[in-house]
Amino acid sequence: MALTLRAVGGLTTTEIARALFVPEATMAQRISRAKQSIKESGGSFALSSDEDRRARLDTVLQVLYLVFNEGYAPTSGDAVLRVDLCDEAIRVARLLHETLPDVAEVSGLLALMLLTDARRDARTGPHGELLPLDVQDRTRWDRAKIAEGTARIDAAMRKNAIGPYQIQAAISALHDEAASTDATDWKQIVLLYDVLVSLVEGPMARVSRANRVGHDRRAACRPRSARRAGRSTAS
Repeated sequence: MALTLRAVGGLTTTEIARALFVPEATMAQRISRAKQSIKESGGSFALSSDEDRRARLDTVLQVLYLVFNEGYAPTSGDAVLRVDLCDEAIRVARLLHETLPDVAEVSGLLALMLLTDARRDARTGPHGELLPLDVQDRTRWDRAKIAEGTARIDAAMRKNAIGPYQIQAAISALHDEAASTDATDWKQIVLLYDVLVSLVEGPMARVSRANRVGHDRRAACRPRSARRAGRSTAS
C-alpha cells in the first residue's frame, strides 16, 4: 500500500506516514524494503487473475481513500485543498465502480468521495481560511454531487454487505442533506459512528464519534425557540 501511494499516487513519504499514522523514518524504511523486495524478486507488472484482484481490492480501496484524503486535507503547504488529488481519486474510483458495479464497498467509497467533495467550494472563507461545517454557506455545496452520492450509497446499502466506506458515506449524506447544523440528524449520525467503530478499530473513528455525541447533546440542550430560529434562518 505504501509503495503504491508513493509510486502510483505520487504522495511523499511524509504524506504517507501521516496517512498511515507511523513515523516518517519508519515509513521510509518500509518503502525502501518494498522496492528492494520487488527488485530482488524480479517481479513485473502483469494483468492479475480474478482471484488476485479480489484479494487486492481492499488495498486498492484504501489507496484511493488515502489519496483523496491527502487532497482534501493536505499534509503541508499553503493550499487547503489539492484539487488534482481529489479529482484523480474520484476518476479512478469511477473506473473501479464501472468494473465492479455490484461490489457495495466500491460504490460506498465513490459515494463518500462525491459527498465530501460536494462541500469543496464552501470550505474556505474570504481570506482562504478553513471554515467548519457549522458556518459553511450550504448554498455553495454541489447539489449534483450530493444527489449522485446519495443515490449511490442508498443503492449500495441495499446490497446488505455493509462496510466502513458505506457507513462514512451515509454519515456524509446526512450532513449534506440537512438544511442547517440544527436540522442535522445527530442521533442517526451517532448510531452510524457506533457501527463504524465496531467495523474499524482506530482513534479517528472514536474521536469523530465523540465529537458528534457532543453536537447531539448541545442540540438537545439548546432552547426550542433557538433551534427553530436556526432552522428558519438556514432555510
